[in-house]
Amino acid sequence: MQVTGRLGPARPGDDVSATLAPRGPPRVLHAQRPLDRTLQSLRDGLARACAGLPPDARGLLPGLVVGDTSAQPPDLAAAMQATGLTHLSAVSGSNTTLVCVLAVGLGARLGLGRRTRLVVAAAVLGAFVLLARAEPSVLRAAVMGAVGLLAVGSGRRRAAAPALGAAVVVLLVVDPWLSRSAGFALSVLATLGLLLVAPGLTAVLARRLPGPLATAVALPLAAQVLCGPVVVLLSGAVSLVSLPANLVAAPIVAPVTVLGLAATVLGPVWDGGAAGLARVGGLGCTVVAWTARTLAGVPGGQVRWPGGAAGALVLAALSLAALLAGPTVLRWAARRPAAARLVVCAAVGAAVAVRAPVPGGSSWPPRGWVLVACDVGQGDALVLSTGPGRAVLVDAGPTPGDVDRCLRRLQVRQARPGAAHPLPRRPRRRAARRPARPTGRGTGRHGGRRPAAAGAAGAGARGGRRGRGPRRPGR
Repeated sequence: MQVTGRLGPARPGDDVSATLAPRGPPRVLHAQRPLDRTLQSLRDGLARACAGLPPDARGLLPGLVVGDTSAQPPDLAAAMQATGLTHLSAVSGSNTTLVCVLAVGLGARLGLGRRTRLVVAAAVLGAFVLLARAEPSVLRAAVMGAVGLLAVGSGRRRAAAPALGAAVVVLLVVDPWLSRSAGFALSVLATLGLLLVAPGLTAVLARRLPGPLATAVALPLAAQVLCGPVVVLLSGAVSLVSLPANLVAAPIVAPVTVLGLAATVLGPVWDGGAAGLARVGGLGCTVVAWTARTLAGVPGGQVRWPGGAAGALVLAALSLAALLAGPTVLRWAARRPAAARLVVCAAVGAAVAVRAPVPGGSSWPPRGWVLVACDVGQGDALVLSTGPGRAVLVDAGPTPGDVDRCLRRLQVRQARPGAAHPLPRRPRRRAARRPARPTGRGTGRHGGRRPAAAGAAGAGARGGRRGRGPRRPGR
């Protein structure tokens, strides 16, 4: 393949030497190799099988099976990130481990020896990596899956942790830039949690819960405990809905992956059969998507947490304390069930009663606001900040008084009309003459309702609250 373009400098700290801005489409110089044509036909067969599925399933199923996330809706990706289900939107270590376990199970059914089963599983894992394209994220998942394969296939679970350490060292020697990758850190920590924390946690939970349920709770909880500090560094928040989301999705991953792989293999030879398998697998993907969207909208599902190294260390210490004190707490709850129920009810009541923190703080306006929509009745007035005390006002609405109140709360002393929407009903001087008043928590009222306060949007806005002004009759 040949590409013509202009070379440019790379960004400081990037893992590439230069960037290329292409000038025109690429030109193919040689035909694909037979292996590449075969792999592409498998991917195309899965894409055809998923073409008739709903949008969420059409985006999730190819990502889960072959790592193709091109059809995934952006709002679904955001919901899965908020609920800790991002590992299901693309190929992850759990997928590769599942493929290896299937290969080992089939080898056992065929009567193959342990070493032969491991060799077959390694070959299947290599083929799966080629199918999902050997990108860095897929290679990381393959390494984590190989560690899981060693733990399951060899029967020596104690060897899994040293194998994970050796795999990390090898990967960092081959690609030192992985040391700066958050995805690599999360993959390693999640695998370490499954190897070290999950067995003991499962044993503790199995004393009070059925075995399968105890395992289903222990696996995502162990991964979340170890990954939590890194997630806080990235997002500054702790997800309270990640555990229930993973509990719902965990039983669905295995059958969906198997059905998706079967549809991939069947696609080049029988479109109807592949579409049928994809339709069944799409039902599971629809459940995962519904879970992500529903739990992402739960009030207080994301709890803001102090960022930086201090916040990560505090969360790690609290998680460790919870793990150490967990068995003692469970024993106390078993001896005093009435007191345990009272504590749980009090905790739930406190969580409901305490107001969730507002992004950007409790004061108004939030620091660094960029764009605010003032609810002024018939339509929203958009206020675009152009500097301290200055803004561009677009579409003022029918009642200048409501806009005045919103501008005063935003500490805007000079507002000029936007070019796209001239403001014949909104005099500029009125906003310029009135001095800004100190911000508060919205104590003024107009017409029996809170004046138009605003929601913040756009790059750099820290957050906002939205009030409502008097509604125009007939709206």
